[in-house]
Amino acid sequence: MVFTSLEKNKNLYEVVAVVENKIGRRNKFQEIFNLPQNRVFENLDDFFKVEKIAHAVIISSIDNTHYDAAVKSLKKGYNVLVEGPVANSLDKLVNLENICEENKDKIFMAAMPYRYSSFFKKLKNIIESKELGQLININYNSYIGYDKFAHKYVRGNWRLDSDTAPIFLTNSCYDLDMLEYLTNSTCEKVSSFGELNYADIICRNGDGHGLYKINESGSGTVDRAEGYGSNPRDGGQMPEWYIWGRTKFK
Repeated sequence: MVFTSLEKNKNLYEVVAVVENKIGRRNKFQEIFNLPQNRVFENLDDFFKVEKIAHAVIISSIDNTHYDAAVKSLKKGYNVLVEGPVANSLDKLVNLENICEENKDKIFMAAMPYRYSSFFKKLKNIIESKELGQLININYNSYIGYDKFAHKYVRGNWRLDSDTAPIFLTNSCYDLDMLEYLTNSTCEKVSSFGELNYADIICRNGDGHGLYKINESGSGTVDRAEGYGSNPRDGGQMPEWYIWGRTKFK
């Protein structure tokens, strides 16, 4: 999403460097923004070794890297725009707030894209105008779906509790922000429960073979990914998702 926005609005700013550990993405970014080789970095350590080269950084990496990248960027003198969640634990969030206080001359902003969508802006206007009456209650449902859960929370980047935050935060931080935005109030209490500790077979293909299984140790690692089936619309097929892409399902 960040990459698409950058590409569409290149007239509004100049991209002067990229940090990306995957060579394909790194080369594509370099090509699109015509970056010299000395402004293309494979990791954050190499990037922060050089002198400050921009006014701001955009952090759009995997969740568990947000905190370290944000802290190092602020201390280096950069303004920071970071995707949510900005940190995976309360301790890190509190420490990040302290670092922001120490660097008040720098802008630190969490990217909350829902606030700028036409739908939610219209909804906000309706609520504030009270044309439908006083807001009493909001029933707000944020669905994950079997495909997203299987390919992100079973064998994707969010499959291990040790590497990520609770799903309430990783999947719904933007939704929580939207509730505060729509109601113009702050949250007083949050209740969340559940754990990815065991899932037998959560998806079956057309032939009835199990596709994913969390091992019985409860560590969250994928124990099995087998069987493709003959139906091209089977949501668990590995070739369809990881080689040919999701468009084959439509």
